[in-house]
Amino acid sequence: MLSHYARHVSLKVRQVRPTRIEDSMTQMIDHFRPRSSSGFTIVELLITIAIAGILLGIAVPSFTAMTVNSRLTTQTHDLIAAVNLARSEAIKRNGSVSLCRVDKPSATACATSNRDWEHWAVRASNGTIVRRGRVNTYGGTLAVRSTLIGDRADFGADGLVRTDGALATDREFSVCATNVKHANIKQVILGAGSRITTETTSGEC
Repeated sequence: MLSHYARHVSLKVRQVRPTRIEDSMTQMIDHFRPRSSSGFTIVELLITIAIAGILLGIAVPSFTAMTVNSRLTTQTHDLIAAVNLARSEAIKRNGSVSLCRVDKPSATACATSNRDWEHWAVRASNGTIVRRGRVNTYGGTLAVRSTLIGDRADFGADGLVRTDGALATDREFSVCATNVKHANIKQVILGAGSRITTETTSGEC
């Protein structure tokens, strides 16, 4: 009876032992089996880069155009303010006041030739400098020029503007951006009766 019981237990041990070995092997295989990654695949990364490139291609030109337009507008407003100041000073002083290009920031005399504007002054007929100004060229990407004779506008006590003694008709300042091609020029036009108008155009600086 005891011998029969021992054989029965031995049989159960032999039946259970392989199962435990199999479990151990399964656990070992699971331990060394590669686990799936939760990051991006190469395809997903390439698609993301492509989409980012397209968005940058659209956004960068728009941002550049917006920046250039802001700079053109700011410089145009500065010139209009200088013209209005020279006119009002001429009326107030009951004498000639000039808006002109000057060669240096400290110069007291108007320049005598036409060149790109870097510095300007509002100057009374007695030589008094009413105001000075500077053109920000933003690293050479913006230029200011005029069609005034000698780059000089003379305002009389009557409020009218003259250049080289003659009434200025359709004389202009141009503010031009060199780093874009479309809508890159703003013009400040001194028309009949010294009326100021502005226009936006495209072209070479």
